[in-house]
Amino acid sequence: MTSRVPFYMLISLLIVVGLGMSIYRHDVYGVPWTAGQKHQVWEVEARVEFEAKGEPVKVSLATPDTQSGFTLINEHTSSPGYGFALVNTQDGRRAEWSKREATGQQILYFKNQMLVDENAKFATEPPLGDVSPIALDGPLKTAAEAMLEQARQRSADNSTLTRELIKQFNEADSQNASLLTKEMSKLTPWLRFFLWKTSMPA
Repeated sequence: MTSRVPFYMLISLLIVVGLGMSIYRHDVYGVPWTAGQKHQVWEVEARVEFEAKGEPVKVSLATPDTQSGFTLINEHTSSPGYGFALVNTQDGRRAEWSKREATGQQILYFKNQMLVDENAKFATEPPLGDVSPIALDGPLKTAAEAMLEQARQRSADNSTLTRELIKQFNEADSQNASLLTKEMSKLTPWLRFFLWKTSMPA
């Protein structure tokens, strides 16, 4: 007579694994235990479209992570023929696509799902020491003041001011932005400087 002990052990193992996965999904992603419970999920979609000229291509896109009020539960991309990676930088997480050679119209898609979660857990890194403002004079000061004045005219608050400043830094024909980035290429210190100048918290 064949022993049924291995069979019962296998069934027990599957039950334990199933319970463990259920507990994990409930604790990490907020999946409810019972039917009828609902949770709000936001979908964030991005489409990157450009014309390639037969040269190597590298595309970098800022992506949201788990943060106050939201938990990242899923993300994926559609980019046939491209290498893809999610990388952590000093300015946050970024999605990066790469290809040795591309020609013609290129379309890349990125999508993730954020669970509305009041108890979202995320790592925070407090700044080391006080943030010292950047001291400018001469042409750099003139360029910075011109950029700030233009952004002020086209903004209403902290968020829109930052948006308008970033747009200026991304404009290829902006002489003021080019002058500032030659002095210091990183964008974040400049944004902190501009927000400090307007007495807004960074």
